[in-house]
Amino acid sequence: MFSSLSASGFILYNYRVAGNAAYILGTLAESESGRRRVISLTESRHDERKRILPDLVYLLSSSDSESVMNAAGTIGTLAESDEVSCGN
Repeated sequence: MFSSLSASGFILYNYRVAGNAAYILGTLAESESGRRRVISLTESRHDERKRILPDLVYLLSSSDSESVMNAAGTIGTLAESDEVSCGN
């Protein structure tokens, strides 16, 4: 599947997949239990936790406007939470 995509098509495809993931995280974060779970992902001991918020911020520079909206919405939903820590 990827072999038929041009380099720019591959990047756009990845932005869309990441944008869909941002949408799912944002949708989960809209409920109290989902928000706690998403926040716990960013605070876990796994190395991937270090990439969740930076990846959302990176999506803000996407050429795919839907991905930008999904990332911005997710960041906004998490930022409104009293549970988000500003520390490491």
